[in-house]
Amino acid sequence: MFLHYKSRQNATSFFTIVSFFIGLFILTSCLDDESPSPEYAYLSLYHASPDTDAVDILIGDSQVNSQPFSFKDYSERYISVLPGSKSLEFINEDNETSILDTTFSFEKNKYYSVFIADSLNSIETIVFGDSVNLESLDEGEAMIRFIHMSPDSPDVEVLANDDELFASTSFKNGTPFEPFNVESDFSLTFKATTGEESILLTDPNVELQAGRLYTIILTGFLNAPEGNSNEISYDIIKN
Repeated sequence: MFLHYKSRQNATSFFTIVSFFIGLFILTSCLDDESPSPEYAYLSLYHASPDTDAVDILIGDSQVNSQPFSFKDYSERYISVLPGSKSLEFINEDNETSILDTTFSFEKNKYYSVFIADSLNSIETIVFGDSVNLESLDEGEAMIRFIHMSPDSPDVEVLANDDELFASTSFKNGTPFEPFNVESDFSLTFKATTGEESILLTDPNVELQAGRLYTIILTGFLNAPEGNSNEISYDIIKN
């Protein structure tokens, strides 16, 4: 999906940018070959707005997706950009109208996760820092964090095998990365902690790999509006 830059003014032309993408294992301790260039900042992208159509994504004047970027799509790789202030614009893929245009400042040799967040009528971009030292992990551990992206869900606690994994987290907020032993499968439960306490979602069998960096994302509508099928669910993405 994320293959090349392409100019918005000439959407049929594709320009290969040298060193535009770094491989799947993007943190210094995860790289298979060489370390990333310290002259760039690195961004991943996730579409977490459950009633927003597919979008095209512009960083500066360059479109970075070659296919429509839809709800729950993830860039899967980090995009290298020159550090400093960058405009991020999201264009409705069907009618080519801008639905969100914002600016963030990115530091060189830093990693960021960029989320399209909230419902369409209050859509915004939220950015989290991703830099973590995986070398501190013990054998059998992975680094895991939780990000709450379900617009109409209450504050949520995350349980692993019925024990607290992440404390109560509110919508559009996230936790730091924490080490967690993933040598065996575990259950994952999302529990409401405000209003009427209840189990929102559970998965009895989650399997992760040691030595990796993961983000757990709660997304979708707890009570989806009429005509919308994007009910509450979760993703685990490998950063």
